[in-house]
Amino acid sequence: MLRHEGQEASLTGREFQLLGFLLDHPHRFFSVDKICGRAWTNPDISPELVRNYVLRIRRILARLEIPCEVVNRPGRGYSLIFRAAG
Repeated sequence: MLRHEGQEASLTGREFQLLGFLLDHPHRFFSVDKICGRAWTNPDISPELVRNYVLRIRRILARLEIPCEVVNRPGRGYSLIFRAAG
């Protein structure tokens, strides 16, 4: 469960693990391969599935209006970037 300012959203186990990994390494970029090998105990997840989990987390963060987002930089990978609350 993810809670923010009185709102909440349920996450699957893999969504929770991915978000936790990104929270542990904010503002650092990770390739899909590194995410598979470090965020989950089973690295046999397809790149398409990683992108699907990222999309789902992006939607949850936006819906809860949490001041951060998962960004993708070509050649660098994905990162959780915090922005000033406003």
